[in-house]
Amino acid sequence: MNQSILTYKKQELIISLFKLVFCFSVLIQLYACDLNSNSPEDIDILYRKVRETTYAFPDSALLLIEQCLAQTENGKDDYYHIMCLRKKSNVVRNQGNYRESIEILDRALVIAQQSNNDTLQSTIMMDKFWAYYTQNDKQLYKAALSDAERFNTQIQYDEGLSSVYNMKLFFSLNAFESGDSIQRDSILAFYNKGISLINSTNREGQISAFQRNIARYYRTIGQLDTAINLMLSTVSYHEGIDGELYNLYSIYQTVSYFFKEKGDIPNTVRYLNLAIGITEQMDYKWAKQISYNQLGVVYEEFQLYRKAIEIYKYIAEGLILTGSDSTGLVEYFSRIGHNYGKLGISDSAQYYLERGLDIGSQLKENDTLVLSLAHIYYADYLQKEGKTELAMSEFAIAQALADHLRGNDLEEVTLNLNLLLAKIQEKNRKYDQIPQLAQAAIRTLDESDNIHIAHPIDLRLTALSLLSNYHQDRQEYQKTNYYLNQSKDLLSELNEVSQSVLLIDLAQEVEKSREQFESRSLKLEKEIQAERLVAQKQLNGALIAGVFLSFCLLAIVGYLLRKSQKSNKIIKQQSKKLTELNELKDKVFAIIGHDLRGPVGGIKSALDMTLNGQISQQDFLSMIGDMQENATAVYEVLNNLLNWAKVQIRGQEKVTNKVTDLTAQIVIVRQFLSSLIAKKQIHFEEFFDKLSVKADENDVNILLRNLINNAIKFTPEGGKISVDAEVNNKSVKVMISDTGIGISKEKLPTIFELGSSTLGTDGERGTGIGLNLCKEIVEKYNGIIGVKSEKGKGSQFYFTLPSVQPR
Repeated sequence: MNQSILTYKKQELIISLFKLVFCFSVLIQLYACDLNSNSPEDIDILYRKVRETTYAFPDSALLLIEQCLAQTENGKDDYYHIMCLRKKSNVVRNQGNYRESIEILDRALVIAQQSNNDTLQSTIMMDKFWAYYTQNDKQLYKAALSDAERFNTQIQYDEGLSSVYNMKLFFSLNAFESGDSIQRDSILAFYNKGISLINSTNREGQISAFQRNIARYYRTIGQLDTAINLMLSTVSYHEGIDGELYNLYSIYQTVSYFFKEKGDIPNTVRYLNLAIGITEQMDYKWAKQISYNQLGVVYEEFQLYRKAIEIYKYIAEGLILTGSDSTGLVEYFSRIGHNYGKLGISDSAQYYLERGLDIGSQLKENDTLVLSLAHIYYADYLQKEGKTELAMSEFAIAQALADHLRGNDLEEVTLNLNLLLAKIQEKNRKYDQIPQLAQAAIRTLDESDNIHIAHPIDLRLTALSLLSNYHQDRQEYQKTNYYLNQSKDLLSELNEVSQSVLLIDLAQEVEKSREQFESRSLKLEKEIQAERLVAQKQLNGALIAGVFLSFCLLAIVGYLLRKSQKSNKIIKQQSKKLTELNELKDKVFAIIGHDLRGPVGGIKSALDMTLNGQISQQDFLSMIGDMQENATAVYEVLNNLLNWAKVQIRGQEKVTNKVTDLTAQIVIVRQFLSSLIAKKQIHFEEFFDKLSVKADENDVNILLRNLINNAIKFTPEGGKISVDAEVNNKSVKVMISDTGIGISKEKLPTIFELGSSTLGTDGERGTGIGLNLCKEIVEKYNGIIGVKSEKGKGSQFYFTLPSVQPR
């Protein structure tokens, strides 16, 4: 990877712009969608989009997730509501918002418990474990894993238990890798338990997880080739699947560790670059930081200090942007300063080292390793500058911090402390302890299985240089030459590996250039082929024109005449459409002005008078009933206006095969209008058994709500409304009758036309849209709508919709 920090910034900018464009396209799709569409098929499609974007475009995924949550809330679809909550938790967790992630999962768990969905409860409990684990809260993630094990054992859920055993296997491996040999039996026990459960679930993802963990076991017992082959064999389970990007990243990242331990640095860099490529696809900041960090460590160990600085700066800039990791900033500022020190750039070294320590002064005790190394690096800088007393002071701080460390962390800090103390003593020309300190460092480098210090050439060269200088000062030239020759061999290896790493970077650049060249060549070739085809067609056309010139002339004349006629027809149609749209606009504004201004004005006047002190609070409370009626009227006007306008603008939508329970919809509408029915003391009756129709639930609801509301409006106090239905050959006829004031013969022919509205028996307002909207809906299903009425004797509105089972 031969890229400067500027190139990384350009890459991030391009990715950000691409995500912005994608996010904008999602917004357009959401705007174009019917947000009331919540059929199972539509929600399933929406959730698939959520899964596709969760890792690659988290910002866009959040937009889709919010739409999914809105369409599935209040028990409409608990399964997809829970799944979308899980995805939202995943996105915010990856962004570093751990507390919010847990809160979202807690909401999902409550819904799963209320739904008695054991498998989803199990999955959410493992999600909580991962949230705590990513947060590095050991106490909470261990408790979460124990809870998950108890629950899965209780419900006898093999898939959930296998996930628990895999994580226990993971933790046993961590301990085993840190030197806890007792864990070996636990590793094999958890592996055998998990594999036996997997055989019953046959899930490739879980098979891969166990194989990857057991590969780590083989690495720990020294069988690196077996470990690498096992790990790479799992790639096929995840390759080419968007939802498996993280697992693919994990495989490449782990393989890079194995190759590093094996001493195969070119393959280490190769697989790190593959891992980094995956993180850029899924925009997972935590994973990206790990991979870039490891690449920076490789560069640093092989004295490619400038490249290491570029990587560490890139990571630090990312941490500053998120503002979520003070420990990380201490670590990377210290590393940047340490590498500047190795390059001899004193001012930059001092700036970054001191900046790291300033932030470090606010860290907690659990960041001891990072603080220890920060003080060691600063002490190293001070001793180079000849400030040995200050260097010893920093050394003492680092040594005190090291007393709180254990295992690999202690080993790493002790190694650096030994080399630092040896360098300080060399500076002070106090040579007595140098051989013991340098030899102890070499022994640690030779014997340690700690991946962080297993093969760092730069530290070994430091130890060899201290030993050769020590023996030269004592004029022990044979031993001096021995250590110089070792240094020479190591420098040759260093040069060879460094060249290999640089060649890999160069090869990657060449590969990118080759892909770009091939892409341009392919594009150019297609353009040339297209031009040849066009030229050939033109030539053929000229030959045919020469043979059939007369025929073509006649055909052209005829075509132009037809085109002219067609154009005139299109112009007339467009003119008619424009006139209709202008009329539509005028009608909409007339409705808004006539039917909305009054109720809204009444509410506003009451509020204004109250705020200005013109009426008392008691008087205001007495007006609440009127304001509620006005608000209800406004709601009905807007609801009908929006539904009607959607039909006018979009045209009739395609009829679906959805089945709606007609009886249930009547109950829903009756409950919705219950306050109006009660106010007028109307007797409401239904006269038919359970029936269903082939129509959209929303359409049926609009029909019933408008016609029943219309009956209430024109029925006086103490009147009667009845709803009846009958099944004919292929349709269901619904009849809504009332004992209201009826409709005059002059009014009947225009009753379903737009704008035909009068006041109800209690002065209720209408929009003149409702009946027109009902007519539009019924005609969409090729049904019939009509009315029978006589002035002073009530009315009966009826409509037909397709029946589910024709008689």
